[in-house]
Amino acid sequence: MAMISIRLPVAMVEELDGLADAQQARRSDVIRDALASYIRERTAPVGPDDAQQALEVLRKVVAGRFGNQAEAA
Repeated sequence: MAMISIRLPVAMVEELDGLADAQQARRSDVIRDALASYIRERTAPVGPDDAQQALEVLRKVVAGRFGNQAEAA
């Protein structure tokens, strides 16, 4: 594993230590789990509902910009 260094507000470290104690885990484990969750959320594939909604928004934008020509496409 690689080692990194970050600066956190004292209050956040105190909360972090409280979480680690409650989970009987190390501070590093709590941070690693939180970062893994954050990365998973932001790199997950887009679901069909989200893709459909984005496509509808895009169609409206294009239709507004080009008028009826976009609706024919």
